[in-house]
Amino acid sequence: MKILFTGGGTGGHTFPLIAVIREIRRIYPKEDLQLFYIGPKDEWASFLIAKEEV
Repeated sequence: MKILFTGGGTGGHTFPLIAVIREIRRIYPKEDLQLFYIGPKDEWASFLIAKEEV
């Protein structure tokens, strides 16, 4: 399953995305997930999203 996430570079967008990513992985632990993120080249958001292996 391929899922594309997008959002702004602020914590108000980034932290909810991280929660959704974790929940999707919890619900579909055996699914072949390909998760992608498109957003501003903001170091803050990129760092946090990359820690989730997206």
